[in-house]
Amino acid sequence: MDMFLSIYQPKRGKNPMANVKGIDGSSLPPCHSVLLEQIKRTNAICSVWRNGTVFNPQVILPSGNGWQLVEEKYSPVWFQGDMVPTTIEDMILDFSNEEEMDEDATNVSSDDESDCSLSDVD
Repeated sequence: MDMFLSIYQPKRGKNPMANVKGIDGSSLPPCHSVLLEQIKRTNAICSVWRNGTVFNPQVILPSGNGWQLVEEKYSPVWFQGDMVPTTIEDMILDFSNEEEMDEDATNVSSDDESDCSLSDVD
């Protein structure tokens, strides 16, 4: 039993992260601004495919929808705005604004539910 435990027992050290060799960044989800640009690009490409059999298609233009024209070629726009916040204070303020918006959205949806009643339904 001791030999089994010495091989398979979890190693507990002073630094539990010492066994982590590396982190694969591709498994992390994209941030909001990157995700928004990906959705815009996907929408523009789907518009082309969706209207592929139409005689006069109404296609979404790529420029401004996740793509930009650089040297007569389209290249993807990865995100809008700054890559990183200029200060930690900006991060904290952005986070508090997001929390306020979430609370407002929750209050609006609960108000809508309270306006509905079973007597309104025929």
